[in-house]
Amino acid sequence: MSQNKHVTDWEVKPRRVTALDPGNTRITEQLEAFKKHTAEVEKSNAICKKFIRLKNKDRLMEVAMNHIESSRSTIVNVDGVRFLCHDVVLSLFSKRLIEKMQKGCLYFETPELASRAFDKIYRWMHGESGVLQSFDLSVFRAARFLAIPELLEQMWKLLEKKNLIEYDAFEMLCKSRKVHEIEELHGLLVNRITKSTVIIFSSPQFLRLSEIQVSLFLKSNRLAVNSEMEVFYAGLCWLKYKWPKRRGSVGKVLKSVRYGFMPILMLKKFMLTDRTLIGPFGDILDLFIKLPDFKKILADAMFYSSVLTKTLMEPDCLSDRLAMTRMQLLRPRRWMIDTRCKYHRPVCATIPNMSFVSWDEFITYMFLLQNEKTNIDDCIRCVDEPEHGVGALSLAELDLHSTKSSQISQLSKNPSTTTLASSIIDSFAATSLRSKGTSAWEGLLSSAEDDEFSSSDE
Repeated sequence: MSQNKHVTDWEVKPRRVTALDPGNTRITEQLEAFKKHTAEVEKSNAICKKFIRLKNKDRLMEVAMNHIESSRSTIVNVDGVRFLCHDVVLSLFSKRLIEKMQKGCLYFETPELASRAFDKIYRWMHGESGVLQSFDLSVFRAARFLAIPELLEQMWKLLEKKNLIEYDAFEMLCKSRKVHEIEELHGLLVNRITKSTVIIFSSPQFLRLSEIQVSLFLKSNRLAVNSEMEVFYAGLCWLKYKWPKRRGSVGKVLKSVRYGFMPILMLKKFMLTDRTLIGPFGDILDLFIKLPDFKKILADAMFYSSVLTKTLMEPDCLSDRLAMTRMQLLRPRRWMIDTRCKYHRPVCATIPNMSFVSWDEFITYMFLLQNEKTNIDDCIRCVDEPEHGVGALSLAELDLHSTKSSQISQLSKNPSTTTLASSIIDSFAATSLRSKGTSAWEGLLSSAEDDEFSSSDE
């Protein structure tokens, strides 16, 4: 007979866990388990005596970069300056350089990429963070040309961090007048300018801006002016400065003016042959009225101006009256108050100064701005901001704006530069000589060019 084996019941026994159990709330037991686990690890480490000791403690990234640097194989030629680079580094950042390397051509001779800028960019590619601590216009332009999005983003942040005040923005606008391809930069700088508008109009630097910059400037909703006619005269002065070279800019510049904010008397003078009250701009206006869409511009302006004139006493009714005619409401400028301006009239946020402003009145005001020290927060107030006196501003703010505004005026004292203000004085004599066909004002304005700002700027 077979012997019966003793069969025991099978029982599931839980495995003992030495590591920490998040579900176990018994602290003492958990600590004991942790101690035992630690002891086991130390015991196993003691048994294994063969450890690999790394003598080179450099970071992996540094080792890789040193290897790349030691095996440079690509030459980039920028404006005759040769840079020995590594194709891996270039291809990691620049889309344009990838395309150029595929074609086997890495030779650049363009104003968009300067050798100094490329040197900074290549150092930035290698991780030298200190090479770009502030906004650099040449680096910004080069980064855009080479299509390096990471660097462009960094440049935009540095520009925002700069927190430019109005005169700083205009100074940078002047420096970038030859940078025609970066319109978004010009737009950002123009939007920083508001209460200093008329002071900028009176400066010779305004006359040297590029067509794109002037067009964006005159289109801005943030311009603080006494009248839209100031914007109109500023555009005419810019065109006259290099006339007839700027014939091709007449449409783009003068279409930036909002003629609906100008008085009907002024609008009627466009079609007259006798324009003695609006300055020596007959040849420019003759070309302007020949543009294909001029008739529509004038008709819309005449209607809008007449509606504005009728609603001077009831500005709240303006939008309702325009809605009946299906005409769009023009975006207003930042209408301002300067008690020194002889042609200033009471205005509100939606209804501007609709009085006629003669050329002589305009240049007299420009002459005043060039010769008097103007603190924009003291002398100029926009109607959309609360009224305040000098006491509301800190001494530091007053000194800052006074210094900056005087910097533009100080340029008029430079013997190598003929300012708009100096031309203004002689334009009175030019007005009396116009009937004899003398163009004294034109000659004076044209002679304002110097070696630094030659006709090749544009």
